[in-house]
Amino acid sequence: MMEIRNFDFVAEFDFGMVIIKENNMDPTISEMKIIIANHIDISHSRLKNKEVEFLYQFIMQYDRFQSLDYLYKHCNDNLWSSDGRYTRWYEDYYYFGESEIRIFKNWSFHDDDGQNRNGTTSVEMTARKVIDWFKEHHRLPMFAGVNDIVTILI
Repeated sequence: MMEIRNFDFVAEFDFGMVIIKENNMDPTISEMKIIIANHIDISHSRLKNKEVEFLYQFIMQYDRFQSLDYLYKHCNDNLWSSDGRYTRWYEDYYYFGESEIRIFKNWSFHDDDGQNRNGTTSVEMTARKVIDWFKEHHRLPMFAGVNDIVTILI
């Protein structure tokens, strides 16, 4: 058996292990893409270097995102139906998956006439969808502790 020393970064594939980099060396963009592709679909995506860096950091430090959540409440009091004007209250609850890399949103609304609806959606785990979601939501207060990663995109 061969002993391998002084390597920090190892990627595992079905056909065995591939050593990516020696100690204290950052992975290249191509090497980052290999790691990203294990968790997020990057096929058919043209990614800028900073987007690759963001996705790589998001995956490698996902444990920092797992405990994050945010409840966003808002209201629209200028809606109209055949019965006249009505008000709708919304609640959007954003959170990250515990057992897999996923972004979820539980949503609900309540109208002043008693109508209610709710559901759960998740962000499609493609590179572009994840990047666009973070660009749209990067100002949420829940990202205060991971700003070093989120701001890579901005």
